[in-house]
Amino acid sequence: MFALKFLLTVFINPVEAFRIMKAEKLKMNYYIVSAILLGIVVVIRVLYIYMLHYPLSTLRPKDTNIWFEIVRMMLPIVTWVIACYAITSIIDGESSLPEIFGASAYSMTPYILLIIPLALLSKVMGQDDAGLYNFLYIIIWVWVFLLYFISVRELNDYTIIKSALICILNIISMLLIWAICILFLSLTSQLYTFIQGFILEIKLIFS
Repeated sequence: MFALKFLLTVFINPVEAFRIMKAEKLKMNYYIVSAILLGIVVVIRVLYIYMLHYPLSTLRPKDTNIWFEIVRMMLPIVTWVIACYAITSIIDGESSLPEIFGASAYSMTPYILLIIPLALLSKVMGQDDAGLYNFLYIIIWVWVFLLYFISVRELNDYTIIKSALICILNIISMLLIWAICILFLSLTSQLYTFIQGFILEIKLIFS
């Protein structure tokens, strides 16, 4: 019940909500509630794909890869948590990893509460209303990004300028993390191919 009430507080008064999160750090079970919220985000993403009116959809349900959509939604959030914790730990931050994880999950509140109603609204829209639909969709995501910004500011007691700088550093760190992961996967794939070819050569020699 507290999680639902807090979700609505984030939606209505995010500054106060994140201040409460900072003050009640020892009383809030971040990991369980946050994991549930992120699970809801994934479910809502899948439902949105199937509910969105056909003329406004850029992704056809029959062409949807559910696992890709899960990764697409979760990877940026998880990477943000890691990057934000690393950066704020270095630059006078006051937030802990559980707090950042919780704030990141709760920052998805506009998406959780509004994206399904938007999909339902799309049922009475046509191709001519694509501009209005895209505007509303962008507003939801701008709201989400604003909540991420507010969470960084309130949890760490930063100024607005410092919060903006931290957010920029977080995004740069996320890109670096993704680049390192891609490089690692590429090198691992090449190593596997090399070992596989080497073993095949050995077999051919002694066969």
